[in-house]
Formats: sequence, structure tokens, C-alpha cells
Amino acid sequence: MARRNFPSARVTRRSAVPGSLCLLWSALWSCQSSAPLATLELTLGTVERNIFSNNVQFGVRGSDSAFVSNDHNDYFGNSVGTCSQCSMGTGSLSVDPSFMDSSTDDLRLQPGSSLINSGVDTGTDVNGATPGRFNGSSPDIGAHESN
Repeated sequence: MARRNFPSARVTRRSAVPGSLCLLWSALWSCQSSAPLATLELTLGTVERNIFSNNVQFGVRGSDSAFVSNDHNDYFGNSVGTCSQCSMGTGSLSVDPSFMDSSTDDLRLQPGSSLINSGVDTGTDVNGATPGRFNGSSPDIGAHESN
């Protein structure tokens, strides 16, 4: 099965720095290309609460100075490494995300995943119509808030 790049990515331009990119609450899994967008390559961006897993390159490419914010992400099983020329960031992990079924691109977290309640509350509603902004003590890392 050929994998798609950015199967669950939510990219937004909501940033304090004009023209910069924000990548929030995403799962970038099994990107098979070595093209520049196969892994995230940033200049002045916000990268928070994402999963970078099983990619053929680094999870993220860029120096620490390229980030406005780089925290509470998970880097797991990327072939070359977690982050080229940058640190993983505050609150970031390097653990198996425990996806429901990555073979079918079901990138929701299994109950008991270390990424559940491991994000940081930024005041953003990540659970839709359910009361509150998230479903536990903190938001989850990744594209889907667990129940």
C-alpha cells in the first residue's frame, strides 16, 4: 500500500509571525518520499502536539532558530532521526504512539497510549461539540482527541 504524505495533517496560518506556518494536532506517518515535504521543513514556524512517526527521513528538518514554538510533539521510528539540527522541544516524547490501526491509516490513539493527555492546553477547543476544550486532564498529542 502506498502511503500518502500528511494523511492527517492540519496546517494553519494562525501564527504571531506573518507568513509563517503552524502545524498543530497532526500525525505525519510513514512518509515514503525523500522530497522536501516528505518530512516537515520549516523556517519560522509553530509545531505543537504532532506525531512524526515511521518516516523515511527525519521527523522534522530545521534548526532550533527555525521555530517560533516546537513543543509537545512525538517523534517515533523515523529512519534518520527525530529532528535534524534541532532539539525535540519542551514536553516532546519519543514513544510508540500506539495508533488504532496504522495499516488502514486509522491514526487515532489506542486507549493507554502515552500520548493521551500529554499535550499542552493552549485554549483551543480540540474535541468538537463535546463540552470543554479536550476530553482529559490535558489535550492529546496527535490529530485526534481520544474519548
